[in-house]
Amino acid sequence: MMSWACSCAVTRLIYCIKRIRDTPRSIRAFPRALVEYKAVPIPIDLRKKPVGVKVHVTTGAGVDVTWSDGHTSHYDFPFLRDRCPCAMCNDDREKKSQDKAKGIKADLLPMYKPRVTAKAANAVGNYAIHIDFSDGHSTGIYSFGHLREICPCDACARDFRTAPSAHETPNGPPNETVASESTAKEKSA
Repeated sequence: MMSWACSCAVTRLIYCIKRIRDTPRSIRAFPRALVEYKAVPIPIDLRKKPVGVKVHVTTGAGVDVTWSDGHTSHYDFPFLRDRCPCAMCNDDREKKSQDKAKGIKADLLPMYKPRVTAKAANAVGNYAIHIDFSDGHSTGIYSFGHLREICPCDACARDFRTAPSAHETPNGPPNETVASESTAKEKSA
């Protein structure tokens, strides 16, 4: 004997099949065209793909990453905590930079802070690391792309972090006074 829920599901299935059969062919072909659409893949920067990741939680040494191009990076836990990519930390960094631009000194009386260590670390799929820090912060997910971009070595700074040119301000449009001064110097030379 069939249950009521099962018989309802069968009835709905039969109704859907009849409805599809009675639908004109031109309308039925439209969803199939959407299924056959193939997106163009975004090229992946293989330099940001790790081949080896070691997180030294017990010793507190930090994170060591060996990249596919042979480069190795070492990140101390305080370095990673200061560059946490979570929204809360990004907002704090943005607020501090705005205060600094306005001339407001946030750390008039710096307090002693113990060295930040990691309590735990977990892999997030094949693309990131999640670290629980000793100061209670645990919302940052460090993607391997982000780790390569913040690598403390000079070579990665040149390759992955570009400084704005002399004519650009940090917020976008060129600074007219700097641009006019540099063009005046070029004309005089």
